[in-house]
Amino acid sequence: MHRAGTVIRRRRNGDLHWWTWAGYRANPTLVATLAEVVDPIQRFDDQAIRLRENLTPADWRLLTADAAERLCLPGVDEKPSPV
Repeated sequence: MHRAGTVIRRRRNGDLHWWTWAGYRANPTLVATLAEVVDPIQRFDDQAIRLRENLTPADWRLLTADAAERLCLPGVDEKPSPV
C-alpha cells in the first residue's frame, strides 16, 4: 500500500468497505463527514466503514476531495444513560 493511498475493497456479495484502521472514535467522524459515500446502514467498526455499493472511483475522488475542509462531528445519542 502506498502511504498516500487508501484501501477500498469490494467483497463478492457486493459490499464495499473502506479500510481506515482509524478506530471506533474516528470512524463515526468519517461517517458523519462523508455521508455521501457511506452506506445508509452505516455499518462500521474499528477498522472499516461500509460504503455505498454503487460508489465508483471517480465518485470517491470527487466526494472526498474537500473532506478536510468540511470535517464534522457525529451526532450525540440523546438516550439517557442506564447508570
